Amino acid sequence: MNRLTILLAVCAATLQFSCSNAQKNEEMLDHKNNPYYSRTDTKTLHVTDAEWKKVLPKEVYNIARLRGTEYAFTGKYYKTDTKGM
Repeated sequence: MNRLTILLAVCAATLQFSCSNAQKNEEMLDHKNNPYYSRTDTKTLHVTDAEWKKVLPKEVYNIARLRGTEYAFTGKYYKTDTKGM
């Protein structure tokens, strides 16, 4: 086999592996308690924050609804010189 054929085979195998892993990760997320979840519907939802709080996991609610992220360059690891694992 020539190099191009081998390269194409490796790329195809990598793509197949990546797609199957993405699907497995999606299956691991529990959307059963979320009646609003859809992978295809793009219309705007009119849902109260109280309802979102019931439906979403605590961490997701904090980030998605309360904008709960730390400010840039303020995390405890920002100016650290310790060696990682």
